[in-house]
Amino acid sequence: MSLKTFRLVTLSLVSVLALVVLALGAHMTNTLSFASTVLEFSALAVATAVLTLVSLPVMLSIDMVRTGAFTSWVSVEFGVVTFLWIMWLATAGKTTSVYVITPFTSGQCGAYFYSDIQALCAEWPTVMAISFFNWIILKVYSITLLVYAIQGHNRGHKNVWQATVKQGDFLGPAPPPEQANMAAEQKAGMTYQYPPSGYPPQQAYPTPPPQGYPQQPYGGTPPPQHYGGSPPPQPPYGGPQLPYTAASPPPPQGHYPQV
Repeated sequence: MSLKTFRLVTLSLVSVLALVVLALGAHMTNTLSFASTVLEFSALAVATAVLTLVSLPVMLSIDMVRTGAFTSWVSVEFGVVTFLWIMWLATAGKTTSVYVITPFTSGQCGAYFYSDIQALCAEWPTVMAISFFNWIILKVYSITLLVYAIQGHNRGHKNVWQATVKQGDFLGPAPPPEQANMAAEQKAGMTYQYPPSGYPPQQAYPTPPPQGYPQQPYGGTPPPQHYGGSPPPQPPYGGPQLPYTAASPPPPQGHYPQV
């Protein structure tokens, strides 16, 4: 039997038996409501059955409709199953400790006149048997899951604790590093697609060449400047500036007017 089949059978069977214990525990609590000293084991049986029914069937249902959900991770599943078999062990121990001090141990339930007492005599050992069975089968599955996870980690499956039993091949060869990194990024939601869906890809436009200015070669002495309306050059020593018009020629260099 593979681990996947063992998991499905174990969790489904424990869920069905937990429903039976819930019904029997509720009836026993109603029957023994007059004696407060023996209500503890029946209340514990009801609480354990409720915790089992709100965890295992939910995990199985989510795993069927959604692959890779965190409720199906090996780490989460191992913690939940371990907690449940501890609760079933406590229920079995408490139920047995109270049962051995009752006159029901003779097994002659038909000797009692009241029908409620007869039903209580038959329901008590049933709750004990189911509690012990659920404890054993859940503990075996949790140990098996832990062994498979450790072997898979030793074989190179680095994300074995975030894998699911349905997907994980714990005893197979480890995937190559590229495939492992891609799977880790997909789980973390780090994969992106370029361009985004719904938007057209951007078109690349050619860059225009830089516009340059023609360079004029100089052969040693720069060409003379022609002033046809532009201001004349200023005197070199800060002399007075004369008004200039476009018709008047520029003053000669080195000539200073008389003031």
